[in-house]
Amino acid sequence: MRLSDDGALTIPDFAGNLFFNTLGNILENGLAGLVFADFETGAPLPLSGDAEVLLDSPETAAFQGAERLWRFTARRIVYRQDALPLQWTSRSEGASPNSLMTGNWRQAAERMKAAALANAWRTFRVSRIIDESEAIRSFHLEPADDAGLVPHEAGQHLPVRVTLPSEAKPQIRTYTLSVAPSDGVYRISVKRDGRVSAHLHDTLKTGDTIEARVPAGDFTIDPFEQRPAVLMAAGVGITPMLAMLRHVVYEGLRKRRIRPVWMIVSAHSLASRAFAGEIDALARAAGGAVHVIRVLSDTRGAELARDYETSGRIDIDLLTSRLPFNDYDFYLCGPGVFMQTLYDGLRALDNPMRAFTRKRSARRRSSVRRIAARTRNRCAPPRPGP
Repeated sequence: MRLSDDGALTIPDFAGNLFFNTLGNILENGLAGLVFADFETGAPLPLSGDAEVLLDSPETAAFQGAERLWRFTARRIVYRQDALPLQWTSRSEGASPNSLMTGNWRQAAERMKAAALANAWRTFRVSRIIDESEAIRSFHLEPADDAGLVPHEAGQHLPVRVTLPSEAKPQIRTYTLSVAPSDGVYRISVKRDGRVSAHLHDTLKTGDTIEARVPAGDFTIDPFEQRPAVLMAAGVGITPMLAMLRHVVYEGLRKRRIRPVWMIVSAHSLASRAFAGEIDALARAAGGAVHVIRVLSDTRGAELARDYETSGRIDIDLLTSRLPFNDYDFYLCGPGVFMQTLYDGLRALDNPMRAFTRKRSARRRSSVRRIAARTRNRCAPPRPGP
């Protein structure tokens, strides 16, 4: 919460039980009471006064997951020392993890300042570089000015401007952000493929700067959708899928319900597969809501079940054999042939699948509700299934 010079408290509001009883009462009569408690000393601090709901404040968007703000101005404050009969201390350090997930007012102010620079090329400093595979390298970026980060949507890309040696005209490329909005950092994961990406791999060091603009793109995911999501990635196509998975798990933990996800990842070999440990950690944190299927084309040096679940490629036969009967949203990202083959197969899957399942149960069927696809840095909006 923020304490203004006039004594008013402003608080971001997040989804609760969705009854809106408290907010409805504030809208109806504009009065409220708050109680702050010091649990170590047993001293409560009751406040009563005026309250209002701020439905259209631009500051709302600066808090991850906030849906509105509300403001409280105290008219009467009573400090009751030792009034609580019980005192206790926290067994863990710091605030509630869920509270920490929402950010704070300093970060919100930085995001507001960054939003005002959305149309400008800004300078970012490379804070960290990590090799994710034999060909993919991640660059962590932080603002070099006094503004913060514009929150992005999971799956979006970051426009980057680079001037190559001996060239006067800068080159503009877009690289997917492989992190969720809640991570509070920009991370682009770049495959060595082409002059600009090779330049980044060969010359960019920790502490160097790079120019970037506000994230863009409409290849995104709704973490609160009830329908399970199937995220399919081949090669460097893992980058938007990883961002989506991080977003789904984060929002699910925050709201106590994680959208079911099937993460199907294909790579040529163990050496070329990126983010394996990160994906496994997210699956463990999700507590059974995330199912990971790892596919390898070259299994030399790999052990079945430990390193991969199936060999070959991601195809329709794999999907129909591994996915339980359900109603899914499909997300695809990878090379053009991979994308087109799966897209065509999914579009044609509905009728054959119904015919196949009718032999076993007239009530069981699979329906392709939505197929979203991304190839390279160009995004295609979701299209309805058959």
